[in-house]
Amino acid sequence: MSILNVLRLSVLVIASLVQGRATAWPIVQPFAVRFPVDLTSTRVAIDVPIMNSTGREVYHFACRGGSDEYLGSLPGVWVAPLMCTLAEGQRATEESLLSEDDVAAWHSRGQFRTPVQR
Repeated sequence: MSILNVLRLSVLVIASLVQGRATAWPIVQPFAVRFPVDLTSTRVAIDVPIMNSTGREVYHFACRGGSDEYLGSLPGVWVAPLMCTLAEGQRATEESLLSEDDVAAWHSRGQFRTPVQR
């Protein structure tokens, strides 16, 4: 599965999970988004606001990747080649709802790695 398909699937799953928990979490507007990702790029920055039914951003899906220099210039800890987070609020953050059991975001479902070549 290509990284584009994985990211597309991740965004759709996140949207459906958030929407499906209407009693505990805000209902979000359905959406679909596609973006190409080049893991050899020196800078990857993807930001997807997730809006509630009134049009207010309630979650922020963000991906960062690229060179160690670029990632080191960002606030927080972002890990190559690509790390995505889902945060409450209106900004990219390394804290993520994709993490389970208080695991760091770089060990979550939002961390993408290149295949190991043998």
